Amino acid sequence: MKKFLSLLGVMLAITVNAQTNTVPDVSTNLPPAPPSIPEIPGRIIDFLSVTASNWYVAPYGIYSSDTESFGAGIGAGYSITPNVVTVMRIDYLNDEIWMPSGSLQLQAPIRLLNKLQVTPFAFGGIATPLSGRGDDNRTAAGIAGAGMATRFNDHIGVVYDIEYWSNFSGPQHRFGVFWKF
Repeated sequence: MKKFLSLLGVMLAITVNAQTNTVPDVSTNLPPAPPSIPEIPGRIIDFLSVTASNWYVAPYGIYSSDTESFGAGIGAGYSITPNVVTVMRIDYLNDEIWMPSGSLQLQAPIRLLNKLQVTPFAFGGIATPLSGRGDDNRTAAGIAGAGMATRFNDHIGVVYDIEYWSNFSGPQHRFGVFWKF
């Protein structure tokens, strides 16, 4: 778990640094210097306060047809544009499998009857089981899937997707609620 939290911290720091608008020094043609360790917490706070409206959080349930078991997970997404979302997740399945993942989601929001927003999406990414998969533990696995989300208002909605992992023989089904900040 400590390794996972460390990895999550590094991923957040990289995301924050990548999203920070920095201007290169044109007089020297050199890129800006990377932030020092003491600057990183301040940058994270600045990043979250400015971009909070682009974040999603979604707890969800999982059914795996491969293991014929149920599980749960939580995901956090950052909307780069209305059509591109980066997602980090952690899945817990079959009372033993812990699997963090990162993916890029392409979506097409559609407004129905000028009231209900429906968003079909497709995604691909990478994951690694931390436990519960024997020799597959700590090896990379490809993920691909598609689904649909529906927003009821500016902040709350439901989401469903079907996802395939390269280290599983069958799909996983996810259904959850999401909050947009």
